[in-house]
Parts: sequence; C-alpha cells; structure tokens
Amino acid sequence: GGARSARAGTLHPRKRGFWSFLEDLDEMPNKMVTAGYMHYLSRQLNRPARLLDIGCGDGNLLELLQHFPYESYLGLDVSLEAVKQGQARNIPHSRFEVGDFTAEIAGGPFDFIISTGSISYAPDPLATLKSLALLLNDNGAFIISLWRYGHNGAIWQKLEKEFTTLDATVVTNNKGLQWDIKVLQPIR
Repeated sequence: GGARSARAGTLHPRKRGFWSFLEDLDEMPNKMVTAGYMHYLSRQLNRPARLLDIGCGDGNLLELLQHFPYESYLGLDVSLEAVKQGQARNIPHSRFEVGDFTAEIAGGPFDFIISTGSISYAPDPLATLKSLALLLNDNGAFIISLWRYGHNGAIWQKLEKEFTTLDATVVTNNKGLQWDIKVLQPIR
C-alpha cells in the first residue's frame, strides 16, 4: 500500500526490478551507517573481516563495503535472480548463494553477520539470530538494520533481551523514513 510506495520513491517495477528501490538515494543513510559500523568494528580486529550478509539482495550493500578491507564476503538471499545480479558485480573476495535463514552456511566462522531488514522476514527472528550466532567468531557481532515499520519494534524488544547491544543509532532520510541500526553480540 501507501507505505511501500512512499518508501519506494521512483520505483518502476517493470523497468528496474521490484527490489531496485534499495539502490535509491532514500536508502543511502541506512547503508552508509551499516557500512560504517562494519568498517569501525573491522579496525578493532586488526585484520580484514569475514562477512556474512543475510538477505543480501543483489549485492547493493557490497558496493559500499568493497571500499573497506575485508577478507571475504558471503551474500545469502532467497532470490536466484538477486544472487545472479550480485555475482555479476564481480567484486573480489565475494560470493553469493541462494538460501534462506535455515540454509547450511559454509565459510564461517564470520566476524560480522549483517542483516539490513531481512531478519524481519524470519518466522522467528530471535531463534534465527540465536542459530546464526553459532557462525560467529568468539568476539563476532551482528549488524542489524530494521526500518521502523510494523512489528519491527517488537523484534528489537525480543532481541535485546537475548543479545548485548554494543551500539545503536537511528537514521532518518529526507522523507522521514527511519531505521534502527544496532550492533548486537551474543551474551557469553
């Protein structure tokens, strides 16, 4: 309805593909803060990070991340077409695979698991993050971004009971859309 069209901006599904609005300027504040967190946290490692991007879409976030040092990037998405588009970007040290939250994921452990919105599509976001936490290095963290919409506030409440929040911020674009972006770590 109205929320999707307001968020989508100049979306033309037949010309650009349904999820192409993620490439719009409206989405940039969310992506820049996510990339900034990854960059900052990677510097704390004193080595390039190993990244897992759950719900990576066509790899548009990787376009930003490629400007920061990382050892490897694995993008996972349910859409075969999105994965093909991500692969076509030919960004070094990256690979894309088709899969959902329950897929067997090779290539770990990871330093950071990134989710820009996709975790809200999991049937049980808390159980999903607990399961994915097994793929993190000992000091690994999640970088999670959720658009302020629908039941996402309830998702944060559940996650923050089971994970430590290392940092959190809210970004707002020029249309007033807001995202909560948080760095979460499993409680050990």
